[in-house]
Amino acid sequence: MKENTRLIIAIFCIAFIVRFLFFLIMPQFFDRMFRFWDDWIYLTYAKNIISQGLWIPDISKLDVNIYGKQYNAHIIGPGYPLVISLMMLLFGDQIKVIMFLNVIFSSLTCIVIYHLGKEVFNKQIGILSSIWSIIYVYFMVYIPRVMKENMLQLFVPLVILLMVYEIKREKIDLKSILFPLSFTFLIHTDERYILFIPIIFISIITCNYSCRLGGLKKFIIFITIVVVLSIPWAIRNYVVYDRFVFLTTRTERVTKPLIDIIKLYDISISHKTIKNLSKKNLDYEGQKKLNKKYFDNNKDNNLLLFNSLDKMLQRLSIYWAPMVLRESKFKGSVMIAGSLKYNLGGMLTFGILLPFFLVGTVVTIKNNKLGLSLILFILIQSSFHVAIDLIAPWPRYRYPIDSLVIIIAFFGLYQVLKPAYIKRLDAGLLNIIILLTDICGFLLNRNTLKKEY
Repeated sequence: MKENTRLIIAIFCIAFIVRFLFFLIMPQFFDRMFRFWDDWIYLTYAKNIISQGLWIPDISKLDVNIYGKQYNAHIIGPGYPLVISLMMLLFGDQIKVIMFLNVIFSSLTCIVIYHLGKEVFNKQIGILSSIWSIIYVYFMVYIPRVMKENMLQLFVPLVILLMVYEIKREKIDLKSILFPLSFTFLIHTDERYILFIPIIFISIITCNYSCRLGGLKKFIIFITIVVVLSIPWAIRNYVVYDRFVFLTTRTERVTKPLIDIIKLYDISISHKTIKNLSKKNLDYEGQKKLNKKYFDNNKDNNLLLFNSLDKMLQRLSIYWAPMVLRESKFKGSVMIAGSLKYNLGGMLTFGILLPFFLVGTVVTIKNNKLGLSLILFILIQSSFHVAIDLIAPWPRYRYPIDSLVIIIAFFGLYQVLKPAYIKRLDAGLLNIIILLTDICGFLLNRNTLKKEY
């Protein structure tokens, strides 16, 4: 067994132990946080997959009452409910089994972070980032819940890692299918990540190691496979809703305002040409009044972007906050203030990284194209929640990209440290690696590891 494989297994084992203990012990200290809410939506959807089949033709049975408020589970994607339904078929209606799956998802995230840090920067960054992710609070807080957060925290960096592998791969082969396959599953789990497509296009074209034409070919194959894999669910949506619905009905919150904005633009343009229509004996003044009435009725209801810098900064401070110090509200949704333990854990594992993240961002933009891609993924994810008035800017929507923040932060730390300190850090890393592998009971030739490291 290669030493690198032993290291990966060691990281997974330590992460698994930490998360399993969290799963067993911590819920009693965070009663308010672990109060089920969205969980009932996923459970209802999963049970309907079992009773009606994956297509769920009768969406009225997806209605669920959560603490006196009515919801319909069809607004979410089928990815995570499908996983839950498979667990229910195998193990019965056991909530703790589903939570245990979150332990596995979160442990695997540490391994993905290691590989992503190593591929984008170097092995030291990968090791540091993965070790930090073992104790990262925000990767664990949703383990005792039936929610998709832990799966998203795994699949977001996994998709990016597979993209990096595809960029570095000289020729397209059977392994290339893993990239579009994982991305298709990601967007069918959470449709917001369709926003990654422009960044994927830019990354594959600009970072391709062979040539840009080869990168374009890779992207065309990628997007073609994604479209083909998405057709069955698009057909299902058309049959169920009797209209075209892309992924989920929540996407209409974006597409409908965009369509209305286009209509308003067409109306404003028509004022310039409507006089020509009047020459054809059309009611010019009547049409102009109708256009003005439509514009006045819709201009305030279809704004996607905030027109207030103060509101955007306020949302930004909530979205990137290392601590939740006070209650926040957004369109009926409430985020309660975090407990002392929760805020302290967030500050010590996330807040402390932010200065190094800023340093790493500046250096990465100048010197590393793949690292720049990570920053672009963070930027587009953050912009969606900060600048667009569609969804609450709660920090939990940021957690899936925190793996990228951790990687860039440790790259920034390496830039801050002097060469002498870097040598000491490398020596410390070697000792940590040996300790991890020894804890897991592997017989390790330390000289071989030192040479490889």
